[in-house]
Amino acid sequence: MAVNRLDAIRDPIRLAALRSTGLWGTVSEETYDRITRLATRALRVPICLFSLIDATEQYLKSQQGLAEPWASRRTIPLTHSFCWLVVGTGEPLAVVDGRQHPLLEGSPAIDELGAVAYLGMPITVDGGHVVGALAAIDRQPRQWSDGDVRTLEDLASLTTTELNRNRPAATGRAAVGAGPSIQVLESLGDGVCAVDRSGRCTFVNQTGARMLGYRPSEVVGQPLHELIHHSFPDGSAYPPGDTPIMRALATGDPFRIEGETIWRRDLTPLSVRYAAFPILEDGQVAGAVVVFADATDRRRAEEERQRILAEAQALRQEAETVQRRMTFLARASTMLAGSLDEASHLRSIARLIVPHLADWCTIDLVDRGGSLRRAEAAHRDASRTPLLRAIPDRFADGPIWERSVRSVIQTGQAELVADVGDRDLFAASREPADLQVLRAVGCRSYLCAPLIARDATLGAITLAQVEPDRRFRQIDLFFAEDLARRVAAALDNSRLYREARDAVRARNEFLVTVAHDLRNPLANIKGYSQLILRSFAALKSAENAEMLDWLQKVDTMTTRMTSQIDELLDLARTQIGQPLELERRPMDLVSLAEQVADGYRQSGDHQRVRVEAAVPSLIGFWDARRLERALSNLVSNAIKYGREDGEVTISIGVEELNGHPWAVLSVADHGVGIPAADLPRVFERFYRGRNVARQSPGAGVGLASVHQIVTHHGGTVDVASEEGVGTTVTIRLPLSPPSAAASPTPGESSA
Repeated sequence: MAVNRLDAIRDPIRLAALRSTGLWGTVSEETYDRITRLATRALRVPICLFSLIDATEQYLKSQQGLAEPWASRRTIPLTHSFCWLVVGTGEPLAVVDGRQHPLLEGSPAIDELGAVAYLGMPITVDGGHVVGALAAIDRQPRQWSDGDVRTLEDLASLTTTELNRNRPAATGRAAVGAGPSIQVLESLGDGVCAVDRSGRCTFVNQTGARMLGYRPSEVVGQPLHELIHHSFPDGSAYPPGDTPIMRALATGDPFRIEGETIWRRDLTPLSVRYAAFPILEDGQVAGAVVVFADATDRRRAEEERQRILAEAQALRQEAETVQRRMTFLARASTMLAGSLDEASHLRSIARLIVPHLADWCTIDLVDRGGSLRRAEAAHRDASRTPLLRAIPDRFADGPIWERSVRSVIQTGQAELVADVGDRDLFAASREPADLQVLRAVGCRSYLCAPLIARDATLGAITLAQVEPDRRFRQIDLFFAEDLARRVAAALDNSRLYREARDAVRARNEFLVTVAHDLRNPLANIKGYSQLILRSFAALKSAENAEMLDWLQKVDTMTTRMTSQIDELLDLARTQIGQPLELERRPMDLVSLAEQVADGYRQSGDHQRVRVEAAVPSLIGFWDARRLERALSNLVSNAIKYGREDGEVTISIGVEELNGHPWAVLSVADHGVGIPAADLPRVFERFYRGRNVARQSPGAGVGLASVHQIVTHHGGTVDVASEEGVGTTVTIRLPLSPPSAAASPTPGESSA
């Protein structure tokens, strides 16, 4: 048990021993001053103190180096004292830096006395009572060496020897009430008696007489044994030689008893804390001093203190349990958030619960058809986990905890069974083998909580303890319900994700089918329009020329629609995990750009589309159909979001990156531009800039398609834009064969 320092300081028997030294309040003495001077030189410290400690203050019997006004006052309140810790524990104290010490941090002694580093040794009187301390103090932090400690121990031993050598005379004077010590004894809250060599009382203070029911004059001169020690509590005679007083007189040694019974004047017993100290004169026992204190209130106070300590310990343990569980819930939440896979959730939670919270755990889920299945199980003995999994199939009615699972799922209310007995196991067993299985699994206490999310019960989680001394309580049920809510939310998210993923897959498969089916009629329309074009081309007339122009536009629009359907088909295939198969052939990028530009010129768009090529031709090993679609998307966007009287420029050139040639194609317009906040997301499917989303129609798949086509070619796409100024999209494609091309280094180009 930890030492209560204040109780030790205020111990009346210790205080009586302190007063018996006769040193409190006396002038300095050369004997003790010599010791403190020697300590300052030997330890090389600026301050050394020989102090006595009573219940409220510290008296400086000798000091060296202490600043004013403390040096003249010679008393220090305990709030400014380090020495009281030495007296309170009876142990040496070494402090490297009081400013960082948990018991001394903020002490006024640090600033007002300059006490930063401290080394103190207890000073005791005969009988083992600590009355003071010899201390060395430094104004700077200091790591005290073993030599420092041994030196101060030797000086403290010298001080103790000197104090005890002079103590008998002082004790004798106090016992007979000589000098100012009588005032000290009368001021004590405990009873004090003195007896001579024969055991006859020579002095009793007012407190002692009142506790015994006498006036002091009725006690002095009486044999103390016959007055207060005549009988044991059971009424039997108390032999005089066995009393602490007579033993102190006979042996010259102090005696102390925590639970002694003495008798009042009315012959009622009084339980006291009792100590007897011999009085020595010229080396001979001349009498004894008796100090006694009523132990009834102290015992009650101690019992109350123990009760409060027990309650505090229980509250502290409860708080620590709550803290551990909050940490567990945080860890569980992090684990559940790390995946959208249902099986992974259940496996991770079961392994986390066992063995930290329970000896075994099961998780049961309700399927779409309403049937119950054991989705996960874990036992602290892994070899018994298969038994847990098989219990629902093995037992028709099931043990008590399995019945709770069905009840909890039906009612949505958690259940706690604090004590499961053998009778419950027998009731579920149809044959000896069943009982053997249930005992192998084991269950002395369990709780079951429902897994509820969005007002739907998804299943239940069961936790069980196997050991007889481990039982679940109501607070455990609250915790399990909280955990169950988090698990249910994670399971619900997993199911929603799975349903959304299945819906997206179904949608994309539908898009693939529709896009594929639309290509055939468009191919027929394009074929018929080209057939009519060739027929009308042979007829030369103004009327035919106008018809040819319309037919040419039909052919162009059909080509564009086919390209858009191909684009949709590519996006849908990518969504469902099908690879984009490129039809790579040698092709001229300059010729492709001219072809696309000419198509938009013929469509009648207001902007003028211009091609600027740094080379007459640029041959690469690419998929011409998909690159045409990508370039058409860029030009279409430039026309759509550019100024009506503006110009769209297609630029083509060659760059050297990482030792390989790359084709560079850019499309620039002078239009609305893209907000800076939208630039990081422009290649996301179905995403549109906030400045055009409500002002012009669009699906937000054009740039996503461009990005898909270019990256499948091993290239990159960059967008540079300023809102209100215009946009430039730059494509880089490898000119080398696919196996030899290298991607641009980071920072040069990004997709």
